[in-house]
Amino acid sequence: MTVIITKFLDKINSVVKKAGNKWVLLLCSTAFVMIFVLIFHAFMTVQAKTEELEAIKLEYQQCLERNQEINALLEGTDEELIERIAREEYGYVLPGERIIVVSPGE
Repeated sequence: MTVIITKFLDKINSVVKKAGNKWVLLLCSTAFVMIFVLIFHAFMTVQAKTEELEAIKLEYQQCLERNQEINALLEGTDEELIERIAREEYGYVLPGERIIVVSPGE
């Protein structure tokens, strides 16, 4: 990339020497700045997309782990699964068991 920039600058210098016109120098400098800004913008976009990709990869890994947990749950016996769901989601207890609810103190 530095070779391209060097060649571009050499080309500008040769044009300026031949023309001797300050407007040519201004035009070429402006073009160079615009190209630099475009390249910088592209680089920043790539950086942002790379960070976004890493976040998506992390989320994907977490989903895979959760999927493994669910599959492990489903591989248990049907009775164990039913009992766990009944206890956790519906608050059911077996005969002789008690539920103790602790409320936060005031």
